[in-house]
Amino acid sequence: APTAAGEAHRIAGVLDALRLTGAPVTVVGHSLAGLHAEAFARLHPGRTAGLVLVDASVEEHARTPAAPAARTALARALGAALAAAGVPAALGPAARRAAVRLSRARHAPDPAPAALVRRCYATRRVLDGALLENAHYTSVAAELLALRARHPLPPGAPVTVLAAPDSPDGTDRWTSRQRALAETLGGGFTAVPDSGHLVMLDRPGAVAGAVLTPA
Repeated sequence: APTAAGEAHRIAGVLDALRLTGAPVTVVGHSLAGLHAEAFARLHPGRTAGLVLVDASVEEHARTPAAPAARTALARALGAALAAAGVPAALGPAARRAAVRLSRARHAPDPAPAALVRRCYATRRVLDGALLENAHYTSVAAELLALRARHPLPPGAPVTVLAAPDSPDGTDRWTSRQRALAETLGGGFTAVPDSGHLVMLDRPGAVAGAVLTPA
């Protein structure tokens, strides 16, 4: 089952595989992966040069739910049943395309090559991952809250929170929660207008700028 610490160590493993073991890096997390990126910064402070959270998940009062093993078993059983029915092959790529359009400003299309989308989303692997992530989302969020109490962010490492506002004037609840997240982490906040949830597709320059020039 996914955990905040496990995903943080997975990021470290990717850096190891790329032989990026010298200078620290700026880690970027979008949506749910914002929890993973922050966990990495707290558990691997010596490897973290900065933290950028892009329309990241925010759970201020998450609590670990009961029966995690049952949640895992249910997610795996559901994945197996859907795979046996041929759902990933039949609907996976189309579901990906639809989700991207719904998550972009003005319902812009998915720029990913069709062959790549088919290769990734027509198999059971993505389905299983999504089901497990959703089954344990609250547990991961609660684990991160506990990490905040025990593992400070690396001193001097800038934190930038980017958010796509849900209202033209930025007074919506989502933007307020993102601004509060930035304050909690002692970081800077930047609203990114003309963007949907997939900020890195709608406004890639804003994400690159946050990495290169932290708030």
